[in-house]
Amino acid sequence: MRDAAALLVLLLCVSGAWAQGESGGVKAELKELSNMVVEQKVEPRVTNTELQQRSRIKELKKDNAALKARLCASEREVEDLKSENAALETRVTASERENTAFEARLSVIEREVEELETKKVILTMLHS
Repeated sequence: MRDAAALLVLLLCVSGAWAQGESGGVKAELKELSNMVVEQKVEPRVTNTELQQRSRIKELKKDNAALKARLCASEREVEDLKSENAALETRVTASERENTAFEARLSVIEREVEELETKKVILTMLHS
């Protein structure tokens, strides 16, 4: 803002000198200064707030990249755990089937033991 004001003062001084006809190149200088004023209005200046915002955006982008990496790692870990869980479920199912088979065999053996004990009692009674 001070630059624009200083430029405007300079412009007024030069225009005053030009109006008095002191120099033939003053008109060209006046035109150049006028163009500079227009550029000052057209080109926005970067404020401290904008610089802070840009800095914060960079920080947030870094944070987002770190979070994305963590998310990807967590997703891979979840997939690994799902695979491991599926393998364990398969083993548990196989163990349950094996256990059922063992229970059936045990029931058969227990009946056979009972039958043999009954036969032993009968034989013992017959021999006495």
